[in-house]
Amino acid sequence: MNYPDYLYHYTKLDTLNYIFKDSKKVELRFTDYRYLNDVDEGKYLLKFLKRRTNDLKNILSSDSEKYLLDCILNFKEKTYLENKEKFFIMSFSEVEDSTQFWLQDYAKDKGICLRMNVKNYFENKKEWTIPTFHPVLYLKNNEDLLINFNDFINEIRKESSDFTYPQDATDLEKRAILFPGLPKNFDVKSSVWKSEQEWRLEMLDFEKYKIKNDGSFEIDNSGVPRFKLYLEVNPFDEIILGPSFSDSYIESVKEMLTKKGYPDINVIKSDANCQ
Repeated sequence: MNYPDYLYHYTKLDTLNYIFKDSKKVELRFTDYRYLNDVDEGKYLLKFLKRRTNDLKNILSSDSEKYLLDCILNFKEKTYLENKEKFFIMSFSEVEDSTQFWLQDYAKDKGICLRMNVKNYFENKKEWTIPTFHPVLYLKNNEDLLINFNDFINEIRKESSDFTYPQDATDLEKRAILFPGLPKNFDVKSSVWKSEQEWRLEMLDFEKYKIKNDGSFEIDNSGVPRFKLYLEVNPFDEIILGPSFSDSYIESVKEMLTKKGYPDINVIKSDANCQ
């Protein structure tokens, strides 16, 4: 996959205290998807496919294919409603110094933007594997369905080819549980969010990473479950202070970073006009 050279993480100024609290390790914090600001987080793909079940069935031909589709969507929906997935996300954008982000509630007062050098991030790969970036797929209509889900449709055809419905209904239900072809729910959002140009780092199994690279899990002071991942190579090379800051903050933030052991990070003021 081709990654952007830089990705941008919008947050608040006080998060610098934990990201750079250790001069030898940078701390990334991933948020439990159920606590993010999009109420459809992790569910949009299922809702999209459920709304277009008839369109999918018109593409499929046999009764066994159509029954397998129903089983897959019903099983996946039940899984997510019961919150069985352990899933943590850290969001980035391709958009630098974005007015859209500065106007969001968390960034209006003392919001900042950290620029990540993606190449430097991947220098952290040593004896363990760090999460990779995934671009968010934005869906709107049936054209998106046909363009993006050919593999999904072909997998349904393949998995149901040895069965006949209704005689083999039980076997098709078992296939649905093990079905490999459903696109990743957490990389799919409504097209209304498209201007964010979002990329994500994702932790599907925080226990695996906790063992592999000294990560840890916690409930923060606001009651939100987080996963903390530690990096030896600092990937952040610039901080943009949001429009709410006066210019005097540039020097004070530089001084704070220097004391924490990160004197080479550039600090600038946003050029965005949020009036």
